[in-house]
Amino acid sequence: MPLYFPRDKKEEQYAVEYLPTDIGNEEGEPFLPERQIRIMDKPLKAHNGIDLLNSFVGRHPFSAVAADHDTGRRARLEGRTQEEMDILEQQRKYSQWVKRSRTEDFTDIAKMGFLYNPGVDRQGRPIVVFIGRYFPAHAIDLNKAVSYFIHFMDSIASREYVFIYFHTLTTEDHHLDLGFLKDFYELLDTKFRRNMHALYIVHGTIWQRIVAWFFLMINAASIKEKVQFVNGVQFLYDTINPDQLELPPFIMEHDVQENGPQYHTSTTAVAS
Repeated sequence: MPLYFPRDKKEEQYAVEYLPTDIGNEEGEPFLPERQIRIMDKPLKAHNGIDLLNSFVGRHPFSAVAADHDTGRRARLEGRTQEEMDILEQQRKYSQWVKRSRTEDFTDIAKMGFLYNPGVDRQGRPIVVFIGRYFPAHAIDLNKAVSYFIHFMDSIASREYVFIYFHTLTTEDHHLDLGFLKDFYELLDTKFRRNMHALYIVHGTIWQRIVAWFFLMINAASIKEKVQFVNGVQFLYDTINPDQLELPPFIMEHDVQENGPQYHTSTTAVAS
């Protein structure tokens, strides 16, 4: 007790000599910086529909922007509402991830080829393509994947953009837990939602459409109208020139099998 609550100068000098150098924050709590920007250790597998829908409530409290009593007290003292303080806290967390992404080596993860920018749409908006089959959801370091996504997307999302997700021939090994997706969505800066012109989901299943509808209604209502399910690649050509959409051959081959050869009379598969 005298170490933490010295009663006189002698005990105070004793405390200076024998207390550890790191005694936590101002309240004596351990402070670990890496935990402030951590999303999760690994995704949680959902084995059935009930688990999937239950995951919407979010199971990663460390990534949620939850205010404590001190935050509320600071908000009142600074004349800000709790909502404004939550937004500032979310922006602080996102900024930490941006800083972290600038110091990491993404050579190996970039070689996987699941995320790239092939060109622009007919209005000059940058296109971002995500190939689901190339993303090893249960064999990749998800913290690094998040960091890579932010590193790749931060400047693109500063202006209006188009995002295309290809669900083509994916399996459970390529799917992320919806609780993780909820936390990831909440982590991203508001510019991602504001500047997203459209999110196209190509070759999605009926079950994916149902789950996506629940997810959008409960967790991402602000982008609900921007999400479009597309049955085939050629349906994208109304807004994107074919030469601006470089895709792996397996996607085009699957597209022909699903929609018939006459559907692709003018389409050429290009390896990414």
